[in-house]
Amino acid sequence: MRDDHHGFVDEFSHDELSAMGYDRRDIKLKPIAWGVVWHFIFMIGSVPICFGFYWLLVKVVGEDQPPITVRKMPPAPVVQTNITAAGDIHALRQQENEKLNTKGWVDAEKGKVHIPVDEAIDIVARDGLPQASAEKAAASEAHREPEKEPTR
Repeated sequence: MRDDHHGFVDEFSHDELSAMGYDRRDIKLKPIAWGVVWHFIFMIGSVPICFGFYWLLVKVVGEDQPPITVRKMPPAPVVQTNITAAGDIHALRQQENEKLNTKGWVDAEKGKVHIPVDEAIDIVARDGLPQASAEKAAASEAHREPEKEPTR
């Protein structure tokens, strides 16, 4: 064991650490310092080069450019207020309730009608769901794709 001048006690000598595979060399600061210096030189030197290319680009290409036109902004969107929105929602709900609770034609040529939901529930409860004919069932079965087995 040895004591350095900072009060740190080193338990191992350099020979013991080298024998265990430790590298006790310090990093060299001179190449790192030069790398930092060259980095800042490059950064500072690139600024005038960039400004030179910009000046050249404006000088050569800028003359051929058409004049800048100012665009008019489109009008602001029309926003619906809460009062008008509430009225619209109320009118929509009235239309939906009327359609759900009244009878009417969907397609008169095909003989399709709409009936109130409660009445439709009563008819289905009384008569049951309509059954498909054997021909329609066979046709739909022929067009159905076979079920695939799940893959793992």
